[in-house]
Amino acid sequence: MQQTQKNLLKLIKERNIDYIIDPQTLRFPYDNYSSVKGLLNLSYAPSNLSILCLEDLQTDIEKKEYVKKVIDSQLEHNPNFIFSPYHICNDSRLFMGNLENWFTMDIKLVKESINYLRIVNSNIKLIAPFCIKAEVLAKKSERDYFLNNLTSLEVDAY
Repeated sequence: MQQTQKNLLKLIKERNIDYIIDPQTLRFPYDNYSSVKGLLNLSYAPSNLSILCLEDLQTDIEKKEYVKKVIDSQLEHNPNFIFSPYHICNDSRLFMGNLENWFTMDIKLVKESINYLRIVNSNIKLIAPFCIKAEVLAKKSERDYFLNNLTSLEVDAY
C-alpha cells in the first residue's frame, strides 16, 4: 500500500479512519506473486521466489515464525484490525482426516495468531479470513465441520 500510494496511509491516520492491512498471504502458494514487487519485499514472503507449501509450515517453530512476521508487519502500521495469515483452500473437501490442507493449516495459524497477540500484549482485534470453495458448504457434513471450527476460534471477525 505505501509503495503505490505513499500518502494514503498518512491521510487515513490523520482523519482517524479505521483501516486494515491485508497481508496478501493467500498469494504465496502460487508463483504469480513473484511478479509483484511489493509482495517480494514483504518480510514473510517465501525466499528465492519459491512458493509457500504446506510442508513449509509443518513444525510449530515454522508456524510461529510465519505468524510473527505476518502480524509484526501489520503492527508496524498500528491498524484497527489484524489479519491472521490465510490461504486459498481449493480442495473439494475441508475435512480430510489426518491429511493437511490450507483450511486446516489456516485454523492452526489463527490459533497461533491469537497466542502471538497475547504474547505481545496487543488488544487489536483479530480477523480470521478463510478462502474456500462455496460448493463445499453445500454438503452438510462439510458445512458443520467448517462452522464448528470457526465458532471455536476466539476472534473478532471472519
